[in-house]
Amino acid sequence: MQSSKDTLPAFLKNYSKTRGFIQTIDSICRNLSVRNIHEDYLIIKGLSSGTRSFSGPKFVQIDLTDDCNNSCLCCWCNSALKKEKPNQRDYLDYSALIKTIGELKQMGTREITLSGGGEPFMYSRLLDVVAYIKKKGIYCQLYTNFTLATKESLRRLAGLGLDRLIVSLWAADSEVYSLLHPGKDEHCF
Repeated sequence: MQSSKDTLPAFLKNYSKTRGFIQTIDSICRNLSVRNIHEDYLIIKGLSSGTRSFSGPKFVQIDLTDDCNNSCLCCWCNSALKKEKPNQRDYLDYSALIKTIGELKQMGTREITLSGGGEPFMYSRLLDVVAYIKKKGIYCQLYTNFTLATKESLRRLAGLGLDRLIVSLWAADSEVYSLLHPGKDEHCF
């Protein structure tokens, strides 16, 4: 027998407490559709098969570049404490990226996160990539250190319909920020 805490209303109540009411409604609206039910059926069908997949990934993270304007001490890629530094920085090829996003849409991908070992704003065609993801009807979120964002780029991102912007500070105040980000002063925070 199912306990009352395992029911759908109990789950939604607890989810709302941790995520917030608006985020809960947003998540339900994004995921509850005939298309999503069909795609979820294909996932279950693939799991039941044990040997074949009938759909692609629902959530994808794309690292646009490993180039970054910071050298955060805690970073696994660009820390000032790392002894070995890459000789060159890499950027995804734009045409290959656009082709991949189109293929992901055809496979049923619902959400793309732009992030990486570098700063997405270092990618010269970031706004074009976000525009294409949104044109394809895919939920898009962006992780950034926010130091390269301008009022104009933020207006454009909002106009494109970016779904979520996540700012990584790695500090609670300006003094700690400057300690964890060599070469950045407290004003940057």
